[in-house]
Amino acid sequence: MAVRSVPVKGPLIKMMAEHFPDFKFSSDWRGTYCFIRERPGYWYDYLPVDRYFDDGKGDLSINWYLIGTGCVPDWYEWNGYYHTSWRVTCAQGPAPNFLIGQVAADPAEPSSLLAAPGPRAAIRYQTKTEKRLPQALLVLADKLQRYVLPALERPLLPAQERRLARWHLLAEHILPRLQTLEREDPETFEAVKGWQKQTARRFPNFPYNDE
Repeated sequence: MAVRSVPVKGPLIKMMAEHFPDFKFSSDWRGTYCFIRERPGYWYDYLPVDRYFDDGKGDLSINWYLIGTGCVPDWYEWNGYYHTSWRVTCAQGPAPNFLIGQVAADPAEPSSLLAAPGPRAAIRYQTKTEKRLPQALLVLADKLQRYVLPALERPLLPAQERRLARWHLLAEHILPRLQTLEREDPETFEAVKGWQKQTARRFPNFPYNDE
């Protein structure tokens, strides 16, 4: 009988709630679990974590392609990936650039048998019947604290600020109306969400709500 992965979603959500309570679970899609932090003024930080399991081996990793900041309050699994115009990723920001491996490991990072040092290292939570998910989640929490939170605090580049400006104006205009509509007319709100999702599939850079 093939070895199956231990359940990851519930323990991961619990760890995030304990260590990073500002990041709320949004949704999961194809092994990616997304957490979102709301900032004042309709700004949002996106923190996705990947789970990969194959041939009895399970890994957790930080998805640097999708971590970033944007103007929409949810997670969009099919909407343009990391180059989506309403979002900027940490990989698109000032040096160091996480996508091309220019980040050195923090020398103060504790050593672990489950992962190599550094922000891009996968964290082994299971090997066949050996299951180390609680320990792996602690290693993940350390890497999030050590590498992801500082990356999300880096200022945007001027070109990024200009690109996001029109999307932020749209967010300031439309999101309060959607929130009011959700309270006062839930049926119409659900219809609007359906229209947004269909529009987003046809036009990948259109912002929509999938909560």
